Amino acid sequence: MEGISALLLALLLIVIGIVLILLELVIPGGIVGFIGVVSIVTGVVIAFRSSEHGWAALLFALIAGAITVFLLVKYFPLSRLGQSVMLDKSTSAEDGYVVQASGEEDLIGRVGETVTVCRPAGIAMFDNRRLDVIAEGTFIEVGKQVKVIAVDGNRVVVVPLAETEQT
Repeated sequence: MEGISALLLALLLIVIGIVLILLELVIPGGIVGFIGVVSIVTGVVIAFRSSEHGWAALLFALIAGAITVFLLVKYFPLSRLGQSVMLDKSTSAEDGYVVQASGEEDLIGRVGETVTVCRPAGIAMFDNRRLDVIAEGTFIEVGKQVKVIAVDGNRVVVVPLAETEQT
C-alpha cells in the first residue's frame, strides 16, 4: 500500500508543479515557476525511491509537460491574457511603419576618412563629423578614404575611394 500512496503523492506533486509553472504566466518573478520545477523533480524522485513506478511517473511528467506546452502554444495567444501581453500589430511597411529618414541624404557622393576599421560597420569622419558607417562588401582599414554611395534611414553605406574611382 505504501508504494501506491507514494505514487499518488508523486503524481500530485507533478500536477502541482505543472500548475505552478502555468501560474508563472500570471505571477511574474520566477519563484513560482522555480517551485513548480522543484515540485515536478521531487515528485519523480519520490516515485523512483518509493515504488517500482518511477519510470511511469517520469513518463507522466514528460507527457503532461509536452501536452501543456502544446496547449499553451496553441491557445495562449488566443486568450485574453495572451492578447494583453503579446504585440497585436506588426511593424511592417504596409502598416505605415517606416525607418525614420536621418536627413543624411546629402552625404551621398561625399568623401571621408575611416576612424576605425569597418568590418563591415565602423566610424568615418565627414566634414569633422563622426558617423557610423557600413562598408559594402569589404573590410576597410583605419585612415582610408571612403565615399558614401547610399543612405537608407540611419544607415550610411560606404566603399573605399579607390573602388569608386574605377567605376
